Amino acid sequence: MPDEGGFDSHPTVQPKVDYDAPDFRNNSVQRVHTTLSEQLTGLNSALQSKNPGEIRDFITRSADSIDRSVLGVTDQEDISSTPDTAIIHAFGMPIWNKPPDTQRLEAEILTDLATRFTQGELDNERFAQGVYFAQVLLHKYKNGNGRTARSLKLLIEKAGDNGAVSEDDTRTALGIGRQGVTQTGETSYRINFNPDFERMVLGVAYFGLEKGLTQDEIIGKLKLNGTLPEQGLDALSQRLMTPKPQLKTDFIRFMTVRSDLGWCNFNETQ
Repeated sequence: MPDEGGFDSHPTVQPKVDYDAPDFRNNSVQRVHTTLSEQLTGLNSALQSKNPGEIRDFITRSADSIDRSVLGVTDQEDISSTPDTAIIHAFGMPIWNKPPDTQRLEAEILTDLATRFTQGELDNERFAQGVYFAQVLLHKYKNGNGRTARSLKLLIEKAGDNGAVSEDDTRTALGIGRQGVTQTGETSYRINFNPDFERMVLGVAYFGLEKGLTQDEIIGKLKLNGTLPEQGLDALSQRLMTPKPQLKTDFIRFMTVRSDLGWCNFNETQ
């Protein structure tokens, strides 16, 4: 994913950090735990203001602080993804391309979510899920988008319960302990896909339903329930004769704000 000298005269070459390595995640627990505890205090204050703009601005700043903590980088280092950033399948196919104009989309989505939350149209859980998907789908950072998304969801849930962030909570947000493969029998195994990927695939199918397509067409003809999200939106764009960029923006708003997400399982291991 494009996201994520010595004693002689040769230029300094910094070793590449593997931000996804298990050791790196384990070593970041204490640092991220401290950051999340600090951010929870600020979030509680922002939510108590009942001011959508203040809540939006806090979440935007908090996401940056969390991602920097996840990666262990300074305020001076560039953590932002680029327009050509994509999540790439192991076989080289794009799972998800970063949408254009993410800054505007983020401001609009977070304002809408915060307004609906303060007006009682969204409960704490749905607000947290919307913020989570905003981080995943806008893909603002070179690395750590999933961890930042899970962390923000956790903070909003904790704020609603007047709870504290435990180290176990932090480990879950960092994706520590999630098994890539589960043994289901003596000689059988199941590959556990990233939950973000599974939710996006299912989301495209439900988005097709919202657009008026029948279940038979979605599953039988377009096969949106088994297609990579980017390719699924390509198929929908052709079927609905809607420009892909417009459809993608609409899909992100569907996932973050409009859908009740009742079909989306958040109880599984992150």
